[in-house]
Amino acid sequence: MSENPFKIIRATDEPPASLRGEVVSSVKFVLLLMRFLQLFMADFSAAIFDKVRRTSADNPRPQPPAQHGS
Repeated sequence: MSENPFKIIRATDEPPASLRGEVVSSVKFVLLLMRFLQLFMADFSAAIFDKVRRTSADNPRPQPPAQHGS
């Protein structure tokens, strides 16, 4: 990789081999967790993102998630 003061990886730069291994192992771990959740939950994305709050430039304070059902 080329040296620059901000350590920005350019599109033409090759990442170090150690970084590539860390990223691949992290992605595999996340996929493993998602597969495990699929075994026990019908809609795992709703379970993962249930507590996520959205913000916007107009209203920077996070709003509570919308309540579903009862």
